Amino acid sequence: FAFGAVGPTVVTAREKNGELSDPDLPESRRDELLRSLVEKTSPISDVRSGEQYRRAMVLTFARRVLRQAFVRRRRRGGSGE
Repeated sequence: FAFGAVGPTVVTAREKNGELSDPDLPESRRDELLRSLVEKTSPISDVRSGEQYRRAMVLTFARRVLRQAFVRRRRRGGSGE
């Protein structure tokens, strides 16, 4: 898992990828992990949007990506949520 364009460098979740990819991980724990990653981002505030909004969107997009990954995994016959 990685976030780009949300700060001066890419934010990666290498140490948390295994746990995030576990379909049996409780939603509360998954959200905790994602929030800890979002805290590492440093988006800018400008006329288009503020830092808080951009952080909220990073979290929203990360949740969507994981949800879609589990759906695709399930369709291919793997384990999933």
